[in-house]
Amino acid sequence: MDTPKAFARIGIVYLEEAILTALGDEALMPSQISKRLNILGYAEGKTHERYKIVRGILQRLANDGRVERHHQGHRWKRTDIEVVEENT
Repeated sequence: MDTPKAFARIGIVYLEEAILTALGDEALMPSQISKRLNILGYAEGKTHERYKIVRGILQRLANDGRVERHHQGHRWKRTDIEVVEENT
């Protein structure tokens, strides 16, 4: 039976898969993921608040062991793919 709760769960699964795909073999910040996927929440006056949706999904994925924080600050990476480091 299709209920609003069931639709919400399906939506979360789609968001998780989109974020994992966007990460690929890179370590990205929530703002970078948000911009790639055009997932920007509304936040009046606070830029970092615009990325709450992606940050929340990243935390869910981290709780499941599918992503983890990268050694470069606020970046996240997949746990099943080796991150390609950029030469800077």
